Amino acid sequence: MEEKLDTTVLKQLASIKIIHKLYNDDLLSDEAFKTASSIIQPTEHWIAWARKMLLLLGSSLILAGIIFFFAYNWSVMRKLIKFGLIEVGIISCLFGSYQLGLKKLSGKILLLSASILIGVFLAVFGQTYQTGADAFTLFVGWSFLIFGWVIISKFAALWIVWIILINTGLILYWNQVLDTRNSLESEFLFMALAIINISFLFLYEVGNKKQYEWLKNIWPRGLLLISILIYLSIPTTKLIVEVELEEGFFGTLFWIILIIFGYRYYRFKIIDMNSIALIILNICVIALIFLGRILFDISDDGGMILFFAFVVLGVISTAIYWLKNVAKKMKNENTEDDQ
Repeated sequence: MEEKLDTTVLKQLASIKIIHKLYNDDLLSDEAFKTASSIIQPTEHWIAWARKMLLLLGSSLILAGIIFFFAYNWSVMRKLIKFGLIEVGIISCLFGSYQLGLKKLSGKILLLSASILIGVFLAVFGQTYQTGADAFTLFVGWSFLIFGWVIISKFAALWIVWIILINTGLILYWNQVLDTRNSLESEFLFMALAIINISFLFLYEVGNKKQYEWLKNIWPRGLLLISILIYLSIPTTKLIVEVELEEGFFGTLFWIILIIFGYRYYRFKIIDMNSIALIILNICVIALIFLGRILFDISDDGGMILFFAFVVLGVISTAIYWLKNVAKKMKNENTEDDQ
């Protein structure tokens, strides 16, 4: 057994995950674990991480400051100053991004900042000249103008911002154009949004599988999955709470299919515990809404509220216990594959 472990582990590229595995299997002493961890993931790694987080935080605060500056001083600023300041900001960000290069995080952050300022410019233009156009045109035009930057940047954060613009534009287009007479059921909007984000999630998974550098982080997967689950939970909740309206059937059916497929995909194909936890959490929320509807239809006094609190504890505890067992099984399966 020991020879098997030696031959498999020694052939693998050293990583912090392998070091933790060896330590958990009692194959490394405390001193050896600390030494190996400091070599593979030195202190400089955390310093670099802190620098990235501070860069992102600082850029976000500066952009927020610019937006609030225009909002506070709107009435006293001339048109030339309004447009001039924004254009100077866009040009400065683009010039800085060009000088630093898109291979550096600072260059990508500057391009992201320029993309945000494009939206500020469009908003200021619309407020200044009162074009009378629907709000969705701002987000559609914004996403169209920065599309090229999204492609060349290869920056997940800018990609997610662009997806948010697409989602917002579709929601506003639905409300301002398609559903002006309230003739369309809202569940089809949420199904359309879910399908769009599923498409983006599929593209992410393809890029992640091909090991594209800018898609190696898992946080875009989490954000996209959360958005999909929320969109499909809305018609499902509506069907449960307002069952007499008979609206939300197709959205609920879509949600059930997604839950089954999503669990099997992230349990056996990709093997991502975070995604499984998000899916199970979503199931718990829908289950509690369903149970709450049944219980509070019977009675809504203090005793039923207390009983429902125990139901919540029971559902969450069961989910946690089940997730722990799944994580244990996944760990054992990975160990068997390594051997």
